[in-house]
Amino acid sequence: MRVTPAAEPSATNFKPTPKMIRLYHLYVDRWGEPKDLWVYDPRDCDDPPPNIGHCQVAVWPADRHCDVTGFITLGMSDHRMRGAKYFTELHLGCRVRLKKQDRERMARYLANIAEYPFTNDLKLNWWEVITKPGNVPFFPGCRHLLLHPRLTTEGVDVFEDEEGSVRLLYVVPITPLEHHLFVAHGRDALVGYFAENEIDVLSDRSDVKE
Repeated sequence: MRVTPAAEPSATNFKPTPKMIRLYHLYVDRWGEPKDLWVYDPRDCDDPPPNIGHCQVAVWPADRHCDVTGFITLGMSDHRMRGAKYFTELHLGCRVRLKKQDRERMARYLANIAEYPFTNDLKLNWWEVITKPGNVPFFPGCRHLLLHPRLTTEGVDVFEDEEGSVRLLYVVPITPLEHHLFVAHGRDALVGYFAENEIDVLSDRSDVKE
């Protein structure tokens, strides 16, 4: 995890790529203008990632209409992961109101996850797990990340772009027990566990000790 603290676009000479601009407008059409738009420049990193350029993270803070703070990357889909026929961006939600510095902390974390498949030569997709994602901000009880399709019927799985489909991977922090259920018994067992126990996957939680 190497991404450094971000600057807002107005404080940089950052020029988004045409694809980032197209996706940004799709995001705005869907969710409205984000409150924050953080820019991460690989030139500011101690060890710049070789296969990803600028990354932005757009943030929609929780408010009186919605109690979830949403984070979505821009720039990951400027590059295709090895072996993938699609592009990806990341989406993470947490059911908590966050101050601006805390929103940037989570945005930086998500930017690091966007770098992860390129520095490790991986192809990420729905229903895969990142097992060593570091400490997930605001989810201390969750040690792994599940890449989930849309979480609701109203959600978005794919944005269509002129360069090809962009899959939106929902980053869901999960506990060790949830990870075990997924690995040992499959996605249906995990989804059933979530439903049976009324698990809010957008909130921190810890495994119950017997």
